[in-house]
Amino acid sequence: MASMCATCGRLGPTSGLHRDGHATGAALTVAVIGAVAKAGRREAPLCGHPLIAWRSQVNWQAVVWTCRARVVGIELRSIAVPLHAEPIRAIRADAALWEQASTWPPFSPRRGEEALPEISRDLLAVVPAGAGWVDHFDGRCFQQAEYLMDPVAYRTQARTWRERERTVAYRIVTGDDVFADHARTGQGFAWRCSTKAFLVAAVQHLDSLDVDAVRQGFSVAEMDALGLYKVHAGEDDDKAFTRVLTQLREFAEHRRTVAAKNLDLIITLY
Repeated sequence: MASMCATCGRLGPTSGLHRDGHATGAALTVAVIGAVAKAGRREAPLCGHPLIAWRSQVNWQAVVWTCRARVVGIELRSIAVPLHAEPIRAIRADAALWEQASTWPPFSPRRGEEALPEISRDLLAVVPAGAGWVDHFDGRCFQQAEYLMDPVAYRTQARTWRERERTVAYRIVTGDDVFADHARTGQGFAWRCSTKAFLVAAVQHLDSLDVDAVRQGFSVAEMDALGLYKVHAGEDDDKAFTRVLTQLREFAEHRRTVAAKNLDLIITLY
């Protein structure tokens, strides 16, 4: 039996060691979650745990991904903002201010007739009218979109989750950089962001994609073997490729529109 590894994010045996020797799958995930629950907070000091060393082997994004994917599902969404604007800079720098802002417009629905906090009023003054989160990648194929951009690189260049986070494909889909260490969804996923300049570069990258070349390397069976999210093992390769490419191009068009308005993006999973 296989499960998604909490260290590298790929499928591995439910217990034992992965190919490069780290503890795998359910064994590591259960150990981490159990220790966190015992400590009563998300970032528990786990240095003494026999399976892990705190912040050395375990990537919390991978742990959250594993747990969330098993229980419900993971979506990708974005919101267009001016990252240079003072209220945005303020919530990136101040965890308490971000915590307050994240539960009000433009990041969350307004609660009845309660008065908006000052930071929310400031944010609404600098974001576009009607700004809010936009969902992307119907069918939750955002990880498959990473793979499609360069199947060879996906299977050979990123052995760990941290290496994957530095790849061009991951940054194009999920965001170029971390928005702030304290900014996370209720499920624990980090907010990431892309500047207008990166959005423009990402669109150019996607516009110049050699579709024939990446199609040759695209394989549903390989995606399934790699443990990519929401892969349907019996799906025809051509059909899957067209489906994912269509979603990727729609995402690129959204980025093109955002950049044309001189805006940036905050992107997150939830």
